[in-house]
Amino acid sequence: MVALLLIVSALLMQNGYQTYQIIEDGDRLRARIAAQEPSVKDAQQVRAQLLSIGGQTATLANAGNTNAQLIIERLRAQGVTIKAP
Repeated sequence: MVALLLIVSALLMQNGYQTYQIIEDGDRLRARIAAQEPSVKDAQQVRAQLLSIGGQTATLANAGNTNAQLIIERLRAQGVTIKAP
């Protein structure tokens, strides 16, 4: 009976410790995600700016601007596809 009580208490302690560790890991993960938010927002802003510039360049290229056509061709050679808005 005493052995069974020891086993049950050991299992409860182990489960409690593991639960505590999982909660702590989750808190650390949430903190890291929150710390990355400014970088993600900056990257999204830069991407939006690049898409705008690329779209405007594609519009100029479609209108016959030779420099814009050259830029589009060089980007296409590197595997970058730009579409006019």
